[in-house]
Amino acid sequence: MARKGETSDGRLDRSVRTRAKIAAACIELVREGNLSPTSEDVALRAEVGHRTVFRHFQDMESLLREIQSQVEAAMIKFIRPETEGYFQTRLATLVKRRGLLYEETTNFRLSTMVRIWQSPFLQRSNARYQSALWASTQASLPELAKAPANVRAAIRSLLAFSTWYELRHEQELSVRQAARVLVQSIETLLGKTA
Repeated sequence: MARKGETSDGRLDRSVRTRAKIAAACIELVREGNLSPTSEDVALRAEVGHRTVFRHFQDMESLLREIQSQVEAAMIKFIRPETEGYFQTRLATLVKRRGLLYEETTNFRLSTMVRIWQSPFLQRSNARYQSALWASTQASLPELAKAPANVRAAIRSLLAFSTWYELRHEQELSVRQAARVLVQSIETLLGKTA
């Protein structure tokens, strides 16, 4: 006899496992560099039929929602502010965490950029993400409150994914070198050079 909440044939359990398998396949594809996987790509990787993808997800947008929620949950640890210590320590910690976040999520950020103009969901999600990053920056660096608006804008831009990507992939700097560029630039902008 089936326990309360279970079906006797296990269809619900299989459905949950299949849905998770499809989501995991999409995440793997993006992590490997397929920035815009098709439903066929996902079905092949998940080893399920093409129709199965759409039995579990109404469309690719709903699959993207599932992926985005999983990626956002994993990013939380990188966004928490550093509120203890001297300015230089807090700044170094902020830049280190931001660098780790961007290193971990590069392909997901690029994938979002590929699809964002076609997806109201991704536009809203990106706006929340950018807000969370800036709130974390302001909590970590209360010194920003006294800075002119143009300095705050420049620092926000320096800490953006696009700047990190430029330093790491276009200029081919190491993680350490990229972090040093950001720390020194922000110190200079805030007039707190070592």
